[in-house]
Formats: sequence, structure tokens, C-alpha cells
Amino acid sequence: MEFGIVGRDPYYDFGSFFGAPNEPNRAAQERMLAQMAGLGARWVRVELHCGSDPDADIAAYDHFVSVLAPRYGIKILMLLGFGLINGHDPLDLAVGPFIDDPNFGGGTSPGMRRWLQRALTAARRWKHLISAYEILNEQNRLPPIGNGLSATIAARLHTKFFRLLHQDAATWPGATPRVILGGLHPAGTGTPFADGWISDGAYLQRIYESEAFQTYHRDHAAWPLDGIGYHPYPVEIRASTPMLARAILGDRLLMSSRMAALAKIRDAFDPDRAWWITELGYNAAYAKQTRLDQASFLADAASVFDARTDVATFFWFKYEDFPPASGPNAQRWGLVTIPFRADPGVRGGAAYDLNAPMTFQASAEAFRAAAQRYQLPR
Repeated sequence: MEFGIVGRDPYYDFGSFFGAPNEPNRAAQERMLAQMAGLGARWVRVELHCGSDPDADIAAYDHFVSVLAPRYGIKILMLLGFGLINGHDPLDLAVGPFIDDPNFGGGTSPGMRRWLQRALTAARRWKHLISAYEILNEQNRLPPIGNGLSATIAARLHTKFFRLLHQDAATWPGATPRVILGGLHPAGTGTPFADGWISDGAYLQRIYESEAFQTYHRDHAAWPLDGIGYHPYPVEIRASTPMLARAILGDRLLMSSRMAALAKIRDAFDPDRAWWITELGYNAAYAKQTRLDQASFLADAASVFDARTDVATFFWFKYEDFPPASGPNAQRWGLVTIPFRADPGVRGGAAYDLNAPMTFQASAEAFRAAAQRYQLPR
């Protein structure tokens, strides 16, 4: 198992360095990666966001991808999620007309075409500098009401990207980036146990049973993925666990039992395909939770994943705290706290003060200790 950290997306820091309003904030990016390396992280997950000028937004990641991450020996898991089509409803991916597209093949919607154009533009630009791509994020449970993108559409989009990436990468230097199924949300689609609810396991089964996955497997004797993303938040597992069990199981047993159940579904199709825990964190501002609780949870989670032989990576969510800083909805997930002020004129709504002292939380030392204890040698 290797350890990673969900970082601050370069998109949000663009133009935030004093005197450089049209440049990436290279200082903030370098400090983040240096600190991650110091904590023992081998991976960083960031999401690619595109707005009205996709080419410029993609280019804004160049220094992070081509200079800084290699400098610190950090591999990049690039999330190609719904941020790739900012300003569009994620469910637009499933809205027709579906056509036989000359570039992307059959069953392509306008939304899928937009997503694929941007995703492949980025992949062709960075080639082997990206170690892995995660395709979508919690697509089985979308905010705010918990509906989801159908497994059929998610699998079709994923398979198209996988196929086209491998075609292109045949001429690239270095290894072909791995492609990870986007991290599934444990609570599933809809209201748990209500009519129409699709559990995380049922959604995963539908992915493998989809026409796109089945056709690819028939033609290539392999499945179109290199790992299965999962987000085993205990609070969400508890919400989708029968009442009696949720009352008696602690966080460790909730995570281990759910992953064991999912593994049985996976093994019916793709035995021992590795899990990528692409996100798991703990909000120290929620209810009566504390920073020490956060550190303890991180250590416990790492031991749960280490006990399995099929977990490839564990990404902690998150590098930094983010808005709001206080109040009932405070978001204190970070290994570090960087002072910031709310600023609606800044991407992400927060202006971080890079000159102010930053605080390493107890979870940072817990991460370092877990990485030293459980991470496989290079």
C-alpha cells in the first residue's frame, strides 16, 4: 500500500500570488508538495477544473505537473470529475441525443463529448507525467439530494476514456497512466433501504455488467480499469447498514466489513482487482469531534487497509482546512491549517495567507507515522 494526500487543486490558487494575477501560484504549490513529501506521501490527488476557457485552465496545471511533482518525487492521481465540465449539470452526461461520434464512438451524448474532449486534451498534453487518472467522483451519489449518474453511462464514459488513452499512450515515452474507477460513495444512490435505492455494491455490479465493460472484456480479455476507487467513510457506511448492525459496529468494523462485502461482488467479475481509497477523511469540527480524534481515526483507518492484501493506495482527505473556518458547517479536515479569509472574488471562495504561520495538526504526525509503518518500500 502507498499513501497519498488529497491536495489543493491548482485551479483554486490561480492568480492568488501577489503581483501575478494571471499566473499559477507556484509558491503555494511547491510548499504543499514539499510538505507532503516530508510527511511520506508518494501520491497527490488533485482535480482538473475547466471553465469557459478549457485550454487555458488545463495549461495552468503545467508547472505543477511537469516541474513540481517530479521535483519532490510525488506521483499524481488526476481526478477527471465533474469539475471538468464546470457550469454544466453532471447529469447532462446522460442527456441525448446519443450519436455514433467519429472520434469517440457509439452512444456518445453532447455532454460526454465535451467531457472526453477536455479529458483527452489534458492526457495528450501531459502524457506519462500523470501516473493515474480517476474517472468521476462519487458519481453514484450526487449532491444535494443523493441521486446518481447511471452506472450504464458512467461505465460507457469510463471505457471510452480508457480505450482512447491506451491508443494514444502507445506512442508516449514512459508508462501508460493507470485508470481508476471513480471513488464510489458508501451510501449509494437514493435513500438507503427506500424504494429505488441502489447500494454501493449494486452500483459496482452494474458497472461490471454494463454493455461497455462487457464488450471491452469480450474483445480484450481484460477489464477497462486498473483499480476501483472507494470512499469508506464510516458515517456513510453506517447510514447504509441495517439498524442493528449500525448500533453495535465501530468505525473499524464498519469499514472492514463493508469492504469485505464489496470484495465478494468484485471477485465475481474481477478477482483481486485493487482498491484505491481515493478519499477518506475526518472533519474535526463536526459535532464533538476533535483534532486528536482525527489523528486516531487516520491511524485506525491505515491499519484497517493494511490488513487487506488488495488495497493499493490510501489518500487522506485533506491537505488543508477549507471554508467555512467556523460555525456549524466548519470544515476542519486538514493535516495543516493555513489562515484564510472568505473572499467571493477568489476561486473557491477563500484567500489563503501564505505569509502567515501555518499549523500542522496532530493528524499530520499520525499520517507520517502510518506511512512509515505501513507503506511498502519503493
